[in-house]
Formats: sequence, C-alpha cells, structure tokens
Amino acid sequence: MRATLSIAQYRGGARKTVPGCVFEVTTNTNNLNVYWSGAYYIVSNYFGHPTSPAKGTLQSGTYVFGVMGGAYGSAVRWDTASVVTLPGQPDVHLQY
Repeated sequence: MRATLSIAQYRGGARKTVPGCVFEVTTNTNNLNVYWSGAYYIVSNYFGHPTSPAKGTLQSGTYVFGVMGGAYGSAVRWDTASVVTLPGQPDVHLQY
C-alpha cells in the first residue's frame, strides 16, 4: 500500500512530499518500542509503539528493525536477520 511522507530536502530546508510505503512490525512481546535503520549503517530511528503491531510509513529502501523496552532494557536490540526491502513485503515479525 502506498502513502506519502513529508521530509526536508536537506537539514533545515523546505519540506517535500514523497511516496512512502505503509509498514507494520509485530513481535512476540507486546508493548515494545520499535526502531528502524538503513541496513548498511545502523542508526536508531524511532518507528512506533506499542508492539504488536507498530505501524508507520517508510521511504523505499532496505531496512533492519530493532526493539527496546520491557525485558530487553534501554538499548535497542537489532534483528539483523530480518532485512526488509521496500516496496515489497508490507510487514516483518521480530523474534523478541
């Protein structure tokens, strides 16, 4: 399913509407915070809360996801085995 995002063209610049992909993350544990990162350089970006599911919109690209909270503590735990390329599959299930 397609959606749109409003993003800055550059830091502090004017915003532009671009195509996005609606995406959903589920986990084995409820009420976790979900984070996303580009798959090639891991940087935490907040995706949503609470699982299960957390829903949001991302641009086309290749992503990994992680969770924080509950029994997993205050550091993001990345599931690098669950790499997702968008557009494509509209969801991922993390084994947390």
